Amino acid sequence: MGGATVFDVILGIIVGLVASRAITGNAPLLPASGAIAVLVGLHWSFSAIAVRWRVFGKLIKGTSEVIISDGQIDLDRLREEHMSE
Repeated sequence: MGGATVFDVILGIIVGLVASRAITGNAPLLPASGAIAVLVGLHWSFSAIAVRWRVFGKLIKGTSEVIISDGQIDLDRLREEHMSE
């Protein structure tokens, strides 16, 4: 999951939680499977919209910022991102 977005990681955690409840018997299998299908369907829909509409994509996936370039730390960018050295 190294190349996954935060959105993907959160979905993976939620799907794991729902599946674990079904596996351990704390929740019925069919409703849990339905919930997982809905979550995956929503993720697929949001991803398809994000590809077609860049503003929505930035909202869902976020953006990356270069903080270290050529071995030099950009202290101004670090402050803007609310990070410490």
